[in-house]
Amino acid sequence: AATRLSGEITAVAVDARGRVLLGGTFANLSGTTGGNLVRFLPNGTIDASFNPRPNGAIAGIVVQPDGRILVVGNFTTVSDTARNRIARIDDNGALDVTYDPSANAAISSLVLQPDGKAVVGGAFTAFTPNLTSTAVPRSYLARVNENGTIDTNYNPSPNSNVNALVLQADGKVVAGGLFTSVIPNATGTPVTRNHLARFNADGSLDTGYNPNPNAQVDTLAAAGNQLVVGGAFSSLQPGAAGAVVER
Repeated sequence: AATRLSGEITAVAVDARGRVLLGGTFANLSGTTGGNLVRFLPNGTIDASFNPRPNGAIAGIVVQPDGRILVVGNFTTVSDTARNRIARIDDNGALDVTYDPSANAAISSLVLQPDGKAVVGGAFTAFTPNLTSTAVPRSYLARVNENGTIDTNYNPSPNSNVNALVLQADGKVVAGGLFTSVIPNATGTPVTRNHLARFNADGSLDTGYNPNPNAQVDTLAAAGNQLVVGGAFSSLQPGAAGAVVER
């Protein structure tokens, strides 16, 4: 029988065994229970053993080298357990109960570093990791340690939503979104960056990178040593000076 989707797919990942993970806002697939996150076996059939049941949208999926799965979005429970917008799921579909960064608003994107830390972007302004009582302020961009705590040494602090992220081979992160300035690592001095910025591995701003699109960036993809950028913009003015490049 054909697989029927009731909703929208917004995230895709493939694991080392060739299984395909789909995330989004769909209600069901071919009558299966749960929704928003599903795994297909290599032969194209649904993996009925995998049913984490996030209760809201999935915006990003990354499979870790150990097979565990990081998901982000706008959900508040996974497997009927409280998980705010970010969760880690074991290969068998069970929730990793040791990992709970707990963002206070939607997460739109994530990338996984080789050291196991995850950089996440979205609409959030704070995390309350692993059921602690003290919120950690983080505006729109943060790095989460492998144990679910927040990396206190990483704080680029854009002034509005981050919609998309790309991790470069050199460890730098390119972020795109609605923002128009950043305050790297709480220096207190805003630096103008319109909708697209690159950050060094320590969270500081790469000052030599400033494509300067004239409206929001919604998606990013690596293409060799280049970057493909999509969004609502119609021009770029690299370095905020010189000729405007229409796109």
